[in-house]
Amino acid sequence: MNIKHLINTVAILLCIVAIFGVAMFGLNFITEPIIAENNKGAEFAPLLAVMPEAENFEEVTSTLAGVPESVIAVYKETSGKGYVVRAKATSQYSKDPMEMTFGVGADGKICGMQLDVYTESKDFGAGFPGTFVGQDSALADVQIVAGCTYSSVAFRDAVLDGMNLLIANDLMAAGVKS
Repeated sequence: MNIKHLINTVAILLCIVAIFGVAMFGLNFITEPIIAENNKGAEFAPLLAVMPEAENFEEVTSTLAGVPESVIAVYKETSGKGYVVRAKATSQYSKDPMEMTFGVGADGKICGMQLDVYTESKDFGAGFPGTFVGQDSALADVQIVAGCTYSSVAFRDAVLDGMNLLIANDLMAAGVKS
């Protein structure tokens, strides 16, 4: 094999690598904003499930005073529609915490509720989280579930912690207790 043939082969390989590198850079440049938007959508999916009319969210947890351990995060809906709270609760009989996401509208009432993680063997029923929708911080019409007393109390208490956090930071008014 002569040196001229070797140089031509190396030059061709370098051109192929350079073309491939430029193509990959261009592909990354084009797809990076799409990937970022999809990741943002996945992050906000539970929030949109409880506040579907929301435009966008901004996490405000770090700006709040007195955040209880049961509150995972608080998000402000950027156009003023309200707040979304992600919370967790552990009952006496649970080894893993329950996690829930709930939206609180600008009127101070729960506009959506979603149970994200629940590993208990005895289910308090799919309807229980729905009883919180339409309630203000008094939670006047929320009943504890018989047979799942500890779990339903822990769930209610986590929601109350989130509501009380919003009230304590002047983000909503307290509900009227009857």
